[in-house]
Amino acid sequence: MKRLAAFLRPLFSSLLLAMFFSVAEAQPQERVTQDSPSDGRVVVFSFPSTGQQYQLRVGDQIALRVFAHPEFSSDLRLDERGVISLPGAGEVAAAGRTLRELRGEIVTRYRKYEKNPHVYVALTEMQSEPVRVYAARDAMGREAGVSTGQMELDGMRMTLRASYSIKDEVVLCFSPVEDNGTYQLTALLDGTERVILSPATKQSQWVSSIHGWYLALSMKVSLKSLAMITTAKEVKMRLRDKEFELKGGNLEALRFMVQHVYANFAPSPTN
Repeated sequence: MKRLAAFLRPLFSSLLLAMFFSVAEAQPQERVTQDSPSDGRVVVFSFPSTGQQYQLRVGDQIALRVFAHPEFSSDLRLDERGVISLPGAGEVAAAGRTLRELRGEIVTRYRKYEKNPHVYVALTEMQSEPVRVYAARDAMGREAGVSTGQMELDGMRMTLRASYSIKDEVVLCFSPVEDNGTYQLTALLDGTERVILSPATKQSQWVSSIHGWYLALSMKVSLKSLAMITTAKEVKMRLRDKEFELKGGNLEALRFMVQHVYANFAPSPTN
């Protein structure tokens, strides 16, 4: 009986932990933003995803539970260094790791207290919203175009929108802009190649939001020009006197969008 009890105890503990936290693991809590579709659009791309391969980032919050050790169980947030402080086990670099990888490190740390600690780690809050691409459908239910959620670019916000009825054209919207003057959009690819994405244009308008009125600029950009950006590893954009870098999820969303649009009404950009 003693051997049976010794065998069943860790198994029963693991089952309890899995049952208790299954909802938190499957449904990480994201903040609701204006990018959440309410008009029938469908999310066709999200970066980063919140699945098994999600890599933790600065500001994310996790729930840590150590069975039979409530003094170690806590809600932890990644600080500006991407580090969490484990109760009784010191600091651990968490940014860039998956939950599975982080759990492995935590188990190792707590083995000084127990030979086989039962540890559960769940993502409960993401500091930064994933960058998403949405597909819109027409009255017949067919995909009619795609658009992105807002991309944060060093104080500037950018969205992209493409309709399959208009070939080789993507509308970029920037906000806020300073005035109703003339703007030109250029890009520097991998520090060497300069590309003019849009001729000088003046299409800004006043937009209302819960925070007040601001100027937004819309400009038409060739899909072929955007396709050139997707092949670069480093992209720096300039809108008049404002410079910002297109990287991470923003660049991945752009790459997906260009390929997705080409797949729907044009040959591959590599052809």
